[in-house]
Amino acid sequence: MAADERTAAALHIELGSDVAFVRRLRYDDKEPFQLVDSYFHMDAWRQIAAADFDTHPLYDVFKDSFGLYIVHADEFLRADLASKAEAKLLTIPAGHVGDPVGADCLHVRDRPVEYRRSVGRCDRYHYHVRLQ
Repeated sequence: MAADERTAAALHIELGSDVAFVRRLRYDDKEPFQLVDSYFHMDAWRQIAAADFDTHPLYDVFKDSFGLYIVHADEFLRADLASKAEAKLLTIPAGHVGDPVGADCLHVRDRPVEYRRSVGRCDRYHYHVRLQ
């Protein structure tokens, strides 16, 4: 798909450049709790496109199969209303607060490879950060 303004800025690419898009719906005890939309820089996607994401966690595939180590991530959290499509997947009412909405940009060798946006059910999803 073509990179929109946010995706292009996060991945340091031109607006409208090709990006790979992957949507994952995470479950806890057979109940959906988080929807994750990932946009990949095409250089990274060419390396991982054939991976089996159903049986292996995405970042394990990056590391173990392709030698791509996530060295840092920038994450931003905010509460927002779930869209109609997001609400349907998460089995919550449309307009329900999806908490948190996360936007991350994950870097390999200080180069962004994935921009990720996620929304979780506020009744099932909790975010914890410990700063030391």
